[in-house]
Amino acid sequence: MEYPEVIALFSKNTADLESIDFGCDSITLSENIFKDIEAIDSEYAEERMSYPTYGLLYPTKDNRLELYVDQNLDEVNLLITLLHELVHYSDYSNLAAVHNASFRELFDDYYFLLWTEFHASYISYRFAIRLGKEAINSEQVVSELSQKYRNYLFGNKQVQLNKYANFCFRLYGEILALSDEYYKDCTSQLIEEVVPVRFSRIFDYLCSHKTYTSLITTYGDYRLLIDDADNV
Repeated sequence: MEYPEVIALFSKNTADLESIDFGCDSITLSENIFKDIEAIDSEYAEERMSYPTYGLLYPTKDNRLELYVDQNLDEVNLLITLLHELVHYSDYSNLAAVHNASFRELFDDYYFLLWTEFHASYISYRFAIRLGKEAINSEQVVSELSQKYRNYLFGNKQVQLNKYANFCFRLYGEILALSDEYYKDCTSQLIEEVVPVRFSRIFDYLCSHKTYTSLITTYGDYRLLIDDADNV
């Protein structure tokens, strides 16, 4: 599938959710993203990347955004990952338009980082559901998301709060995508399981702030919610 066709497919399936900027002019299908970044910016790779990495929005030293996707992914996961990173591109492009700061400085905003992970997961997961909706068993997906959460807790018993929050924000994007594409009752029990009390107000906020505009107009309130959760 040629890139213009891919963008047309993305636009068709996300236009009713939000206006996404698909204008990234540097997209690389990579055999090994970590090694590609390490070759041009070893400090960034070592300090900010994990291995393996399947998708990455990279802020260059000269303040551009470059997008990398693992070319070894199957077609569906490649599309989902590409869309996920393009949502990040759109979010940070919007943020840069109103802040006199470099992309690397914007990437250091922990509050925005959490939300854009939620946002990218929400948009890309709704796209994935729409792509194969006829073949999806919502109950099975709910079970898989529940297992994903339990597996994470089992494998990360001493995990730092910021890493746990990053995981949860991604998961909440997937859960709300499933809920919005089907019906909210299908995820009610799952939400009780994966939303701890300290994150309950944040989850409620995310339910009604799924677009960049809705976030940025209430950004101060959102930051206070994150701070309150961190201090519990």
